[in-house]
Amino acid sequence: MTYTSQMARSTEPNEYPDIQKARFHHNYVESEDDVPQEIRAPLLIQPMSGYRVELGGSPTTPEMYLEEQDVYAYHYHNNFTNHPHINFIGGDKENPIIVSIQTAPDSTIEVKGSRGSGSSKALMGYRVIVRTKKADHHSILPLEKSRTALLQSLKIHLPFLQTENLKQISNSVFPNDLAYLERRMYLGKHKFGVVYCRAGQTTEEEMFSNENGSELFYNFMDMMGDRIQLRGWPDSKYSGGLDTKNDSTGKESYYTEYEGLSIMYHVSTLLPLSKSNSQQVERKRHIGNDVCCIIFQDPQCTPFRPDTIASKFNHVYIVVQVLPERRNGKICYQMAVVSKQGVWPHSPVLPEQGTIFEHGPQFRDFLLTKIINSERAASHAPAFCVTRTRKQWLTDLVEKYQAESPSLFGCFG
Repeated sequence: MTYTSQMARSTEPNEYPDIQKARFHHNYVESEDDVPQEIRAPLLIQPMSGYRVELGGSPTTPEMYLEEQDVYAYHYHNNFTNHPHINFIGGDKENPIIVSIQTAPDSTIEVKGSRGSGSSKALMGYRVIVRTKKADHHSILPLEKSRTALLQSLKIHLPFLQTENLKQISNSVFPNDLAYLERRMYLGKHKFGVVYCRAGQTTEEEMFSNENGSELFYNFMDMMGDRIQLRGWPDSKYSGGLDTKNDSTGKESYYTEYEGLSIMYHVSTLLPLSKSNSQQVERKRHIGNDVCCIIFQDPQCTPFRPDTIASKFNHVYIVVQVLPERRNGKICYQMAVVSKQGVWPHSPVLPEQGTIFEHGPQFRDFLLTKIINSERAASHAPAFCVTRTRKQWLTDLVEKYQAESPSLFGCFG
């Protein structure tokens, strides 16, 4: 059996498998003409070409779960590093390949003989991870103990794999390097931008030039995390690229942990403000490099344009607008989501358009689940740099050990 992790999803902008459509039930619009007439609530985001605005797809409480960090997250570290296994490298700069094979005594596979023979034989199953520039491929293969049979099995189950140029790596340091590479590839730490927008503000310069946020804004941020002092922030805690020694990126920020994940917010009003530079380069240097951003709007703000912030890295904007009046004594919000073309659909599906969210832990859980899944979905977008970064990481590791003397499949002889 061969399983491909979600890292192997197609990167074509409009290729959404039917199973994904059925699972998420998303409704999207890409222009104002696409907005159905029955939607009466005003949109918080202005539809435009190159972006998909979620309209909401469920009148009931949406199902919430974190995606992507599936059973294969840290699979090598958890199941290979402390067990006998072998590693191979191959390919070239354009198509680096790393193969890890571990014997799996608990996965004996029965293979049937030729049709009509009635015979069968038990083979040892080998757990296999094949890392390419696009995906991690996980398999359990019924491998013979001869080199020829091993090559045939790999070719049958993973026909894209060119086994002829694979070299076995015997260096004892390689497993540690590969485990470190795996940790870098999976997203266990997140940094999200948060931009404060006053009523009447429509441009990037206006939003980034806000010296302070409103009381409603900081009430929202207090719901999303803890306000922390950056100077002296423990080295063991995630800093999200902020300076924790000299206050060069501001004195405070917001931080939280959710489902074992570390989250640091880049809050526009807490990053250094320049009185002379209207472009606010220091603020944009952090927020412009975040994959997902929250746009917090005071009451009566105009619909947010997805192209307001010029950034190649911002792929998902979550607009949260606070309502002008409390309901049942509670602060309430409306929420909308827009993604660049190529970002995969992801849960939780927004409720029906116009749904009101009450300030509190339920809305926090919904919003954190949505933004974490948004970043994971964005990592598969064609324009997103993770694909290039992944390729470079693999290439660097392969080249580092390329000079190792090959002993191809020696332990299977």
